[in-house]
Amino acid sequence: MRAPNPGQDDCVLGTGPDWSNRGNTRTGLRSSQWLVVSEFPPGKTGNPEHFPSRNRIIASVSLGTLVIEAGLKSFADHGAAAAEQGREVLHYPVSIHNPMARGCTKLIRYGAKLVETDEEVRRICAVKERARRRD
Repeated sequence: MRAPNPGQDDCVLGTGPDWSNRGNTRTGLRSSQWLVVSEFPPGKTGNPEHFPSRNRIIASVSLGTLVIEAGLKSFADHGAAAAEQGREVLHYPVSIHNPMARGCTKLIRYGAKLVETDEEVRRICAVKERARRRD
């Protein structure tokens, strides 16, 4: 396994590396061009209990986590996994009338930063990267 490259799109799955959540069909995700990470064996289908594990991996290889939608049940997974590892938790606002915004509202109460542009995300992550390099 190689380390992710900055600016590279990589994939962290809550399934086995050969499964897609699109209709539960097997996919050809093997590629030398990008990294596919999963703690689950080939053939393992998706399951809600897999998300905390997947979120911990994402948090460990990221400077921050941008959450756009999160229901009340999932907010803790998104925020806790990133915050426990000292990562930024960012939220892009959606309608307060959307039930999938309730977890994000709670994330903001727990310290997530509200962002509205990709430039804000880049700026926050750049500050985090500089601090990480100093440590």
